[in-house]
Amino acid sequence: MQTPTRHASRRTGPDAGLLAAAKRKAFARWLDDMRARKVTLVPGLEHPGDPRQPDNHHKH
Repeated sequence: MQTPTRHASRRTGPDAGLLAAAKRKAFARWLDDMRARKVTLVPGLEHPGDPRQPDNHHKH
């Protein structure tokens, strides 16, 4: 009995690294888009190091 491999379609060769990088980049863009759609910052509770804030010097 042969067990199926988990990543049977995993590519190899010179383009494999480029494909993997493109997949990571596409996922990061999707994640940033979803976060922008779903997360609402509460005024006054933003991260102090956020460059979009007028006083963006990180202090503890």
